Amino acid sequence: NKNHASYTNDNKIVSSTQDSSNEAAIGTIIGYAKGKWSDSTTRMGGVHGVAGMSSATKTALQNAKSEINFGVDVEMSAKYAEVNGTKFNPVAYVADGGKITAKNTKAYGYGSVIAYSKDGGDIAITGNIEAKDEWAASDAATTAEKYKNIGAYADGTGSKVTVSGNATINGLGALAKGGEVEINGTGSAINTGESAGIAAINGGTVKFGGGSINIGSNGVDNTTPFYADAASKINITGTTNVSMSKGTILVGAASDYAAAAGTTTRYNGMGNVNLTVTGDAKIVKNTVGGPTVTWTGSGSLASDVLTTTKFANITANASNYKAYYSDGTFVIGGNAQLGNATAADSFDNVQLVREKVTINPGVRVYSTTGKGLGMASSTTAASNADSGYDNQGTVEITGGAANKAAMNVSYGTITNNGTVTVDDGVGIYGTNGSKLENTSAGTINVTNSGYGIVGMATGSSAQAYGKDAGAAGKAVEIINDGTINVAGNNGIAIFADDNKGVTLNEITVTNSKSLTLGDGGVGIAVTDSSNSGSGGIIDVTGTGSSDIKVGANGIGIYAQNSTVNLNSNYGIETTDGGVGIYLTGSSALPTSTNLEYKYSGSNTGRGMGIIYNVANSTNNTNVNLVNSTGTTGGIIGIFANGGGTFTNNGVLSGTSVEKEFGIIGENTDVNNAGNITLGNASDPNKPNIGIYAKTNNTVTNTGNIAVGDNAVGIYGYGVNNTGNITAGSQGTAIYSQDGNINVTSGTITLGQNSAVGVYTAGTGQNVNIANGVAMNIGNGSFGFANAGQGNHITSNINSVDLNGNSIYIYSRDNAGIVDNHTKLIANGTSGDNYGIYSAGTVNNYADMDLRSGIGNVGIYSTNGGTASNFGGIISVGDSDTSNSRYSIGMAAGFVGDATTPAYTGNIVNEGTINVKGKDSIGMYGVGAGTTVYNGTVAGSAATINLEADGAMGIYLDEGAKGFNYGTITTVGTPKKAVGVVVRKGAEFTNHGNIYINSAGGYAFFKAAGGTIKNYGNFTVTGGAAKEFTPGNKPTGKKVGGVEIVANPGALDAQIIAPSGQIVAPQLVESLPETRDALTSNIGMYIDTLRGTNPITGLSAIQTQKADLIVGAEAAANTRSKYIQVAQNIIKPYNDAITANPQITDWNIYSGSASWISTATIDKTTGLIYNIYLAKIPYTSFAGNKATPVEVTDTYNFLDGLEQRYGVEELGTRENQLFQKLNSIGNNEEILFFQATDEMMGHQYANVQQRTHGTGRLI
Repeated sequence: NKNHASYTNDNKIVSSTQDSSNEAAIGTIIGYAKGKWSDSTTRMGGVHGVAGMSSATKTALQNAKSEINFGVDVEMSAKYAEVNGTKFNPVAYVADGGKITAKNTKAYGYGSVIAYSKDGGDIAITGNIEAKDEWAASDAATTAEKYKNIGAYADGTGSKVTVSGNATINGLGALAKGGEVEINGTGSAINTGESAGIAAINGGTVKFGGGSINIGSNGVDNTTPFYADAASKINITGTTNVSMSKGTILVGAASDYAAAAGTTTRYNGMGNVNLTVTGDAKIVKNTVGGPTVTWTGSGSLASDVLTTTKFANITANASNYKAYYSDGTFVIGGNAQLGNATAADSFDNVQLVREKVTINPGVRVYSTTGKGLGMASSTTAASNADSGYDNQGTVEITGGAANKAAMNVSYGTITNNGTVTVDDGVGIYGTNGSKLENTSAGTINVTNSGYGIVGMATGSSAQAYGKDAGAAGKAVEIINDGTINVAGNNGIAIFADDNKGVTLNEITVTNSKSLTLGDGGVGIAVTDSSNSGSGGIIDVTGTGSSDIKVGANGIGIYAQNSTVNLNSNYGIETTDGGVGIYLTGSSALPTSTNLEYKYSGSNTGRGMGIIYNVANSTNNTNVNLVNSTGTTGGIIGIFANGGGTFTNNGVLSGTSVEKEFGIIGENTDVNNAGNITLGNASDPNKPNIGIYAKTNNTVTNTGNIAVGDNAVGIYGYGVNNTGNITAGSQGTAIYSQDGNINVTSGTITLGQNSAVGVYTAGTGQNVNIANGVAMNIGNGSFGFANAGQGNHITSNINSVDLNGNSIYIYSRDNAGIVDNHTKLIANGTSGDNYGIYSAGTVNNYADMDLRSGIGNVGIYSTNGGTASNFGGIISVGDSDTSNSRYSIGMAAGFVGDATTPAYTGNIVNEGTINVKGKDSIGMYGVGAGTTVYNGTVAGSAATINLEADGAMGIYLDEGAKGFNYGTITTVGTPKKAVGVVVRKGAEFTNHGNIYINSAGGYAFFKAAGGTIKNYGNFTVTGGAAKEFTPGNKPTGKKVGGVEIVANPGALDAQIIAPSGQIVAPQLVESLPETRDALTSNIGMYIDTLRGTNPITGLSAIQTQKADLIVGAEAAANTRSKYIQVAQNIIKPYNDAITANPQITDWNIYSGSASWISTATIDKTTGLIYNIYLAKIPYTSFAGNKATPVEVTDTYNFLDGLEQRYGVEELGTRENQLFQKLNSIGNNEEILFFQATDEMMGHQYANVQQRTHGTGRLI
């Protein structure tokens, strides 16, 4: 197109995709031969008056093809024409059923076709053909259209293109689509683009005489030098050098190739082919089925390809080979390296699909780049057994990552009989219905963080085969009978996941071998990431001890929506924060075998046997806790926090000495039907606990719970118990912070030393103990202890024994209620039992037989509470008054001491109290505000029976008030029984009957200011008196003319001298020193100058009489003959009198032979008000003893001595003489008489006479 604006006279006609640059014509066809002469009558007959062919001509041309003959060489430059979006390439020759002959032909434009025959067309070119894009423009758009020329194209059966010479084509040299192409020259040069060099399809045939086929930078990955489909043939008759730096040569079956030229198979004349492959080009061998292939190295693949293709020669590196094997068997018989394509032993060029691969013993498959073995299956697979790996050698992959696997299959089987090692990632991995097995001969090592075996129901994308396509069988099957070692942290030995949503039994994990992992590791995990509600089934068997070992915060078995079967006794060991089995979602552990959970971490860490994060779960597994390092941080058998009700049917046991738990429930009710046994705890503040409700949920126990010392059976809130609970010394059977407690059957057994059956610490709780329950209480322990507020305890147990120093019901709840229907029986001799000790309301309907032992108390009301005995018979035994151990039927109030403030109480007896022990009390009340009622209305049947010596019906002290509307009576004739004792401002009102038949007994004993109001009846017989009141009789004394007058009720005494005059006594102050106590056989001695500490324990002497001996030491500080003792000397003895109320007769007298002494008594208090001393005149001793002289002589001497008393000052020699006389005791009168004799000289005279008589005898 010389008229085009871009035309330059360069002898080129440039073709371009840009119209502004294009000089060439478009859609050019040089020659077009269509059909046969007989195709149309117009070709042979007349038309429009023009005569047709002659008959002879018609006959000669009948059925002959239309024919064009070119006698000269043809050259063209054109480009495609585009009509309605369809491109029409320029073609030199088109034989559309016709025939064309031509000579040398060249096409200079791009996208040109030299010869195109169709529908039986025939093109014969004598010479060479050439299409090399020579005159195509160089712009980018045009460049992209280069290498798309076609040399010869035979389309359809019977179509044919023959080139006698060579073909030089940038693009597709020859294409036979059902037709036939021959390029007979031996020097052709085909430079491909994206298409093949030569191709035969649909039954076509290509004959290539030789030359070169080149796939260079214009090729693509799937460009191939020649291709024939199964119905077509390529025949290379001359030497052909194939050079590839890109593209792929596909290697088929050996039967597809023939070395010799011909047409016997798909590829013929392969012995004429020299193949050179470089760069990115690949030789791809695709083997489907066939005999077993054994790979011994990359060279074996090259040899196999050469043998298969029958090429004359192949020049290629190992990296240029790619082998695809499918539907067959494959053996890796030599060391194979992955991830290094240029290595001499590279296995990267082998791709396996649905192959059965064996890695031979001694063979090492390895990688330093993290690349492992991987295999997919195919739609033709019948099962996962059709594809996979059998490793009998070593697979060792390093340099990996978490998402890399040493061996990986999809819908396949991996069987490890050798060793698989990875540093990071996964040992063996399978998806889409794969089976993964580590046999007893297999070992999987994960040297860093990673997974041993991983099975997933599906891969990252669904496949058209296997489980993804609906195949039958399991989605994941993992079997481990070998060794799995995961050394790094946070690893998992076996992991399976339902990430697809399959049924439970379609994912199974079976393990029979030990697993070892580091911190944060998991032995076996099955999850349900699809949240379908079904994970899988885990079956394990083991030795029963440490079958899985994990480090800190590790988990032995983790199951989400899965079932775990311990098919033998099994052991899991963890360190700090570890868990044996963790169940979540809808998981279950149905097996009833034994799980040993061993903790081997630090001695302050914590571990758990099983976690049930499952709603309404049930445990049948027996859990044995082994605390191998003696941690005090806490060991837990089962932790249930899934909600609903957790039921335990297993046996839980442990022997830790601190913070060991059988079951802990959190936001979950606990129902225990199994047996729980825990050992002794060393610290009561860190107890072992059988069942612990961490939150306000109900615990129901129908099993047996046995815990040791300092331990708790059940600790929580609401409790329902029908089982047996045993707690050791200082232990607690049931401890409740809130909620109701119902114990309807079973036995509660308690150890000694403050063990408790039921302890309540909440508010508004109801504790109901049924008749079918038995309770065994150890020495010093409690049946019930209530430290809460407003709680109600109802006991219906038939009977309970108290074995010493025990309390059946203890309550400090002043708003609480105790209803007791349980008979209480004291056993043994130790005593000190309390039936009920309560600050609130007590209603007793049962008998209490507390006769055995000393110091038992039936009911004790404290802190303002009210305790009532309705119809029950309370019987008490002996008291030990020497140690203040009193047996009391009912008691109320407390006087207070240094550690406990005083409090009041209220007691009501509507039943019977039998005082069967010596010195014991029916009802006792102390403190202002305390009330004691024996009956509450006139004529009440309330009865107190006094059956023993010294028994007391009602004892009131310190302002308490008592009322009798019933009967207080002696039974038989006990000695010194007392109906009512009223002391220290207490008040008693009698509206009932008091019968006392007792020698030395009293109806009323009023002391220390007590008040008695009698509106009822009393009868005293058998030597008893109506009333005893200290201070109601005179205490004065008179000796030798001196008299101390102390009338009844008088607080001050008068002293009358021998002269008859009333004299005032001298008050002698005490010295600051205090002497030790002095005692007579039954009594106490008072040092009136220095004072003494009165002795304690007079009550140990079983008597109602005692002496109070007043010394004359005060005379050493005065010359007076009449002395009043200081109050600070008296006070300690008043305290002693108060402490010994059983002594009603204090005999007060002087301890000096020459003094008399007495005291005045305060009727209000019954205590000593004043003590007085008066000196006896010495003349009283004259004539009391025979002496060698006349009595009148003695009298006169003593009279003179009497007159001298008090004349001289204290400390003089004369005064010292009188002090010595004062010190002579009242049982030492003989000493006084001897002293008198000496002072009168009688003793000296006797000695002299004897001396004189002896001399005479000599």
